Amino acid sequence: MKKKSIILFNVVFVIVFVYIVCNSIFFNDVTFFRYEPLPVILGVFSYILIFCLIGYYLKGKVKINTKVIVTIVFIVIILVQIMSAYLYRVEPGWDVKDLFDNAGKYIHGSAFDLKYLYNYSNNLAMQMIIIFIFIIAELFKISAYSLSMGFNIILIDIAIFFMYLCAKKLYGKKNAIISLFFIALMTPIYLYVPIIYTDSFSMLFPVLILYIYLIACEKTKKIDRNILYVFLAIVSFIGIKIKATVAIIVIAMFIVHLIYNKTKTIIPLMISFITVFILFTIIFNYLIYGIFKDWNKDSFEKNSFPITHWIMMGMTGNGSYKSSDFNNTKMMPTYQAKKNMINKTIKYRFNLIKNGNINEFIKGKLVYTWGEGTYFAQTMLSIKPTNLGIQHEYISENGSKNDIYKYYSQIQHISMLLLMIISVLSFNKSKEKENYKYSNILTITIFGVFLFFLFWETRSRYIANYIPVMVLIATKGIDNIAEFFTSNLVPKAKKILKNK
Repeated sequence: MKKKSIILFNVVFVIVFVYIVCNSIFFNDVTFFRYEPLPVILGVFSYILIFCLIGYYLKGKVKINTKVIVTIVFIVIILVQIMSAYLYRVEPGWDVKDLFDNAGKYIHGSAFDLKYLYNYSNNLAMQMIIIFIFIIAELFKISAYSLSMGFNIILIDIAIFFMYLCAKKLYGKKNAIISLFFIALMTPIYLYVPIIYTDSFSMLFPVLILYIYLIACEKTKKIDRNILYVFLAIVSFIGIKIKATVAIIVIAMFIVHLIYNKTKTIIPLMISFITVFILFTIIFNYLIYGIFKDWNKDSFEKNSFPITHWIMMGMTGNGSYKSSDFNNTKMMPTYQAKKNMINKTIKYRFNLIKNGNINEFIKGKLVYTWGEGTYFAQTMLSIKPTNLGIQHEYISENGSKNDIYKYYSQIQHISMLLLMIISVLSFNKSKEKENYKYSNILTITIFGVFLFFLFWETRSRYIANYIPVMVLIATKGIDNIAEFFTSNLVPKAKKILKNK
């Protein structure tokens, strides 16, 4: 029954992402760049072929020096990230400006402007991190923004490293090298360096959560496993506080644990999570009142936005942020008034969708979220650049020379999605039970992200923190094709040549 459920899930996953890939190639008129289908198709074919040949080559190698390869790749990544930090630095804008302004006020002893944090309390943890960075910057008399970019580089690269470790555990060291090559060629890990926000700051947590869980499952002693469960819960709490979508991989982990283990084995895991989340919620709330001296519970309740605000926002157009929706919610005098207005709007918009072209709405929202390989970086880097130059012509939305960047990013992204589909098609044939089990954590996670942004306010950058997880799934797809080359095409070709 369990196996049949997983097979059914994988079928649904494949159908969903085939739909997304096809529409992202042929109907991408809702994305920031417009892509001609033919260059994308040819590029995707070539890109996947190159990686499959790399996979085939590595399979034939008896030994590979992973330490040297990993070291070289990370040196290259860091150098390009530093260059990106210099070339594309920006003056903090949008939400980041509020976070930086508040941090500046904190270190200078000025009163906070709490209105932003009342509206967007989900950014409280990010605000605390920015304050910490400002304190360090003030202590060493360096630029807080430069230090933030350095911190961003560290977090992104640790995420890549743990992705590599997860791939090594799941698929072996050769496939781990492929995953490292794949992500090293992705533009967001460089262009997100100057963008100081939760999208890149939370990138570490999904793969770190997965890695800790993998280690815990290997432990035979209960005490060792339970200690890791506690650590897992702490990491999960911090990740979720920085970006709530991190919770999706935690949910996926619990689902897979229940499917493949006896029910009673989940009790220690649940106890660890419940205990840690209660304790750390108390500590977090204490920090709020300790750092934000003027924090007022009544003002917070009055000005905070109901969760349904973001559902309402996701029900019109392409599901993206709308300033009019923000202003309409903000102007309501009480929390209850906000809820009432939002509920009426949701009902109205639901009827519009139901009585209109629901397929077009869903297609537009999915392509806007999943069909954009730049992950919105070009727009964020075009807002108040402090080092404006010719380099912006190559990445800006209106740049005269951006074709290489936009098509390469799109080809890389679509290749990853297509490899994910190929990967899932083979999960049910896996001979390695453990890999089969843990691969489903990855796919359930990404399907959960898909469902979440199907209903939520959305944007392509909102899935950027799950890039390492998607690369992990895609890596198995490369391995599958390389294995097909090794086991089928090459032997048949040799046989034909021998007969001739």
